[in-house]
Amino acid sequence: MKKNLILTFAMAIMTLATFAQETPAPARGEKHPNASPQERAKQATDKLNGVVKLSTDQYTKVLEANTNFFTQRAALRGAGGPPSDETKTKMKALMDDREAKVKAILSADQWKKKEEARKAQVNDRGAFKPGEE
Repeated sequence: MKKNLILTFAMAIMTLATFAQETPAPARGEKHPNASPQERAKQATDKLNGVVKLSTDQYTKVLEANTNFFTQRAALRGAGGPPSDETKTKMKALMDDREAKVKAILSADQWKKKEEARKAQVNDRGAFKPGEE
């Protein structure tokens, strides 16, 4: 009887330990690791729309710029692994290009609000993650 009780208790502990294991966390900076470039572009555009209230025309243009950015970024990332210096340079150029396109689409007041929100995010979290604006 005592052996059966100990055996049952040991099996229960092993079962609980199995369920307690976590799934692996997404890569750093990846809130939705399986999201397509189009989904990421829509998320980024919706987030910006929440900050600066884009017109329909602006929304469409910003969505196009974001889709282009996230598609090219996905192609640069390829299979993963640590990025080379060349890839980092290309990524920076992509980010700068997207920022220039978005700045041209937004009014001066909207751009100012966007930058204030970005600075607040940096202060709140310690780092701004491009592509999540």
